[in-house]
Amino acid sequence: MEQYRDTTEMKQLEAVYVQAAKQCGISIWIFDFASRTIYDLHNASHIKIFDRVGVIRNVPEVFAAQDSSLHPDDVPVLLAMFDRLFAGESTVQSVGRWSNEDRGVWWWYEMSYTTICDDDGKPLRAIGTAIDITERVRLEERYHEEIKWRMVHNQDVLGSFKMNLTKNTCEDGQSEISKILSFQGNGTVDGFFEHEYSTHLDPEELEAYKALFNRENLLKGYREGRTSFTKESYVSFGGTDLRWIKIELDMFQNPKNNDIEAYIYALDIDQKKMARALVDTVVNMDYDYVALLDAVNKTYTIFAKTEAKTSLPPFYSSDYEHEVVQYAQSYIVEEDREKNIHDMSYENLFEQLEKQDIFTTFCRIQEADGRISRKKLQFSYLDKRRKKIIATRTDVTAIYHEEQRKNEALKDALLAAQQANAAKSEFLSRMSHEIRTPMNAIIGMSTLAAGCVSDPVQVSEYLSKVGISARFLLSLINDILDMSRIESGKVLIRREKIPFEEFIGGINSICNAQAQQKGVEYEALLTSFTADAYIGDAMKLQQVLVNLISNAIKFTPVGGRVQFLVHQEKISRDEALMKFTINDTGIGITEDFLPKLFEPFEQERTGSTAPDSGSGLGLAICKNLMDLMGGKISVNSIEGVGSEFVVEVNLEISEESKQAERLKSNLHFENLKALIVDDDILICQHTREVLLDMRMQAEYVVSGSKAVETVREKWAHKEYYDILLVDWKMPDMDGIETTREIRSIVGPEVTIIIMTAYDWAAIEVEAKQAGVNLLISKPLFRSSLCSAFEKIYGDKTVQVKMTQPQAYDFTGKRVLLVEDHLLNVEVAKKLLNAKHLEIEVAENG
Repeated sequence: MEQYRDTTEMKQLEAVYVQAAKQCGISIWIFDFASRTIYDLHNASHIKIFDRVGVIRNVPEVFAAQDSSLHPDDVPVLLAMFDRLFAGESTVQSVGRWSNEDRGVWWWYEMSYTTICDDDGKPLRAIGTAIDITERVRLEERYHEEIKWRMVHNQDVLGSFKMNLTKNTCEDGQSEISKILSFQGNGTVDGFFEHEYSTHLDPEELEAYKALFNRENLLKGYREGRTSFTKESYVSFGGTDLRWIKIELDMFQNPKNNDIEAYIYALDIDQKKMARALVDTVVNMDYDYVALLDAVNKTYTIFAKTEAKTSLPPFYSSDYEHEVVQYAQSYIVEEDREKNIHDMSYENLFEQLEKQDIFTTFCRIQEADGRISRKKLQFSYLDKRRKKIIATRTDVTAIYHEEQRKNEALKDALLAAQQANAAKSEFLSRMSHEIRTPMNAIIGMSTLAAGCVSDPVQVSEYLSKVGISARFLLSLINDILDMSRIESGKVLIRREKIPFEEFIGGINSICNAQAQQKGVEYEALLTSFTADAYIGDAMKLQQVLVNLISNAIKFTPVGGRVQFLVHQEKISRDEALMKFTINDTGIGITEDFLPKLFEPFEQERTGSTAPDSGSGLGLAICKNLMDLMGGKISVNSIEGVGSEFVVEVNLEISEESKQAERLKSNLHFENLKALIVDDDILICQHTREVLLDMRMQAEYVVSGSKAVETVREKWAHKEYYDILLVDWKMPDMDGIETTREIRSIVGPEVTIIIMTAYDWAAIEVEAKQAGVNLLISKPLFRSSLCSAFEKIYGDKTVQVKMTQPQAYDFTGKRVLLVEDHLLNVEVAKKLLNAKHLEIEVAENG
């Protein structure tokens, strides 16, 4: 062995071991099996057991000698360890006490040997180490003494147990409560906690408790350096025995077997908890804080609100009046500062409490967030002989503001009553004027017509003006009635099916006619996919949209443009957010008038009482209807440039639409290729998206000439379009001319469809002559395109869609007319007789 130690390899090995031992504070040596000798490498202990040259011979018998520094009680343990080493165990451990020469002090050491064998498995040497665990053992002994003391002297201990967390055992239960003793159960730690969990009353608290007190978490905590765990819980020990307890658990490592052990005990904190809860509850109910002032010792103690969102003084001070001054200078509003210092002084408190049982004062506090809060402070004696005073502070900011609000509300109510009275007078004055103007026109024109019955042309002109004034008067009265119904809460929002294509078509048919009559370009665009049908109040939504579009047309000069955009903003399972945008190139609205735009009877330009001026109620009605439908209406406008109104409303999706979306179309259009021709890029893009969704191939161009050029080029390369969708109104070449040019290139086989937002009747004949196969209304819906393609490719016959007005014959049909106004009866009879109807009249119900 000595010869081997002199080799370079062994010296290098020793150097590594010694370096590691020094860093860790461990003693290290080598035991040679053949010579039964220990060679010292590094000694970090308090005792010197090696001889002068660092050798111990005659091992292990030398440790049993009388002059050995090993404690006599530990000799058998050490000898048994060497017996196991000689028997072939690769690693052995033991714990023993060693002393210096005078045997006055004993140190505990944890020793271990690891065997090194030759190639045949014969043990040659063993690496020995020793770690000083004296402090750990002494701590354990002190801990045991502390536990015994607690159990004897601490009346708050309800019970305690000793646990071995490593081996999952629980023993030594001590308690006067049978419920607690039963926790020991099957003698396992896991079983103990399972029983203990059953006492917890709050499910959330139980989950937190389980996460903390379980064997796996405790062992993990010990590995991470935590040796103590504490938790307060509200538990039941059976029946009405409910109480707060505090669970404390302390862990340590047993130096004899390295097991992680613990003592767990339950402390009764119910009375302390209840007392504190009582104070906290009282404080939290009404006060920022409750303070106990000791005027003899000049001290105070504060019990504060748990979550006081206000500035508080220190919770304790030995100089009350000094803290009052400091706090006032830091937080009290300057105007209240001197008064607050005076009111809270002991001199003033004594004086006031001689005259009254409770002294009350107020102050304002500048909070940290800039708020000014108002506080009420009250003082009364708790013990007058010992000069102990109870002080409370209450936040009365909300009460103060409520009083202010009530005062303001009374002022507002008075002002509102005065304004209502003025508004009533103004309304009657305005309506008298508004109604009188068309009535004067009706009476005047009727008189003029009666005076020139011999001149049919003049009579016709007068009667036309009578009709205009009458329609304006009727519109005015309808608006007044609508507004009255809305304000009285008598308007109900209906839930009905809205076939969406038909709904948009109805709006367009009304607004197209108005735009053509005014000489304004009107266009309706669909900019997203939509459902076939929604659920909502179709009539009121149409009323809002038609009103806004009509206003846009009314205030847009001749040659201007009005655009109606429909967009499905977002969709969920049962409803969709629909966005309707109406923009125009009209006269716009001034910035000052925009805030008044939706107020009743407000009109920016009131210089005329002609029919175009309106009643000033239309937009107010639109706004109120949208509020009732849960939608909103907004406006952006630049004077002299134009306006944009946006209506957003949620509509339910009908069951038919949901089913249709699931089924889609049974037709297959994968092999069809289409070209879209329109000068509006938005229409081109939307139509292309619809066609792609129908699994068609689709391209677009933005002019008729470009369409002709594209078709000619494709045709030259033997590439074909199956369908061409061509807009009627385009600036360079309109749809009819474009169709003629394309038809001359492609012949009769290609389907050409004209898209138009206008009345078909004016162009049907010319379109048929130019080679158009079908006309379709704008905006384009997926359902209308599917129907058109199904018609074209379903029976392979291509027909131009010709519409003929349907004629009805009422000859011999009888009508009962119920009307009490003779003039109305006369007008109705003439109109109905013109349709060959026979009329009978009843003057009342």
